[in-house]
Amino acid sequence: MRVRAALLVFALLYAPATAAHADAGESEGPGPRQTFRVAASAGMGVTLRAVDLPSDGAILQLRSGLYPAFEVGFALLHETTDSVTTRLGVRYQSSLLRQPVIELHVDGSERALGLRSHRLELELAPSLRLDQAGRWALSPSLAYALLNLRPEVHHLLTPSYSLGGPLLRLSLSVALIAERLLLHIGPEVQYLLQVGDGLREHGVDTSGLALGAEAGLELQLSATLSLRMGYRQKHALIGSSEGRHFRDVSHFGTLSLVGKP
Repeated sequence: MRVRAALLVFALLYAPATAAHADAGESEGPGPRQTFRVAASAGMGVTLRAVDLPSDGAILQLRSGLYPAFEVGFALLHETTDSVTTRLGVRYQSSLLRQPVIELHVDGSERALGLRSHRLELELAPSLRLDQAGRWALSPSLAYALLNLRPEVHHLLTPSYSLGGPLLRLSLSVALIAERLLLHIGPEVQYLLQVGDGLREHGVDTSGLALGAEAGLELQLSATLSLRMGYRQKHALIGSSEGRHFRDVSHFGTLSLVGKP
């Protein structure tokens, strides 16, 4: 009975596809194209974080060295027109385990602690091919991004906090070397309307701006698999009641495999 049910389901699914293929073969012109695709990526790399927090008339500094990080992503791609592909994607980047950092105190002393650095982004981006061959593409993106810092010890000076808000990015993609290598460049600006309680307790304002950019090289290994080397940097700057600005600078560099079945 299970075999018969499976054959029946397969027949119901296969019959419409076969009929559509037959109709396409009888009509003139190319057959129907696949309008929806999925893409997934995963990779490893490094991250770096630097924070300047005004506190009691001085600047509390937090500095980390390079530390292992990972990245995962998923996207739904829709061939909207012959020249436009719309992308709905989510991407997550994080330091691997606890990242060792040095907390520089006002009196000049230092304190070592561990923290986790995370970044999450949800993006909607139409990609416009600027030439018939598709070698040039321009992609304006609207996203919501969240950057998070979590120290392992919460009673020290460094607070646990998140920075989040809407983001605008304008990316340019150029095909190089027989169209097997793609260059991506994308400056971005973000309005920070989500500022964590840990920062507000230190007098940091409830909103601010962040400027950043990302760049990458993507090598096409096959029709469905590519290797991407990416780098992104973000500078968040927010005013405070101390008269000085809070600053958070984050870096992520990753090498990822990208699959587009």
